[in-house]
Amino acid sequence: MALVYESTANLPVGSRTLNLNSVSYVVEGTFSPVYPTRQLRRNDINGDQQDLQIRTEPGTLTVTLQKALTSTTRPLLGEVANINAVNWVAIQVTPNELQADYATFEVQLQTPVTPTA
Repeated sequence: MALVYESTANLPVGSRTLNLNSVSYVVEGTFSPVYPTRQLRRNDINGDQQDLQIRTEPGTLTVTLQKALTSTTRPLLGEVANINAVNWVAIQVTPNELQADYATFEVQLQTPVTPTA
């Protein structure tokens, strides 16, 4: 069974917290955000490049979260985290099945798509 830290005397190694819809979780690990892009090319009638657009796809970020308290609920899809003034939405939540009480979760977050003009 995983140990859930409920007192400051037993601070976990990852003492940084992340709030999802005002529920606090302890961050155990993060992976760098990924912002994929795609290129759209348009050629003229002779096959020469006429136009090029580079569009940014929504960014994704994967974090490993631990319950801050034993009473902390499991993160749900659609919950929002604000990281560095950017809202990230939970699109996938995977509990750690090796722990009987599912005290840790791998959460994939995504930035909302911003339309480009």
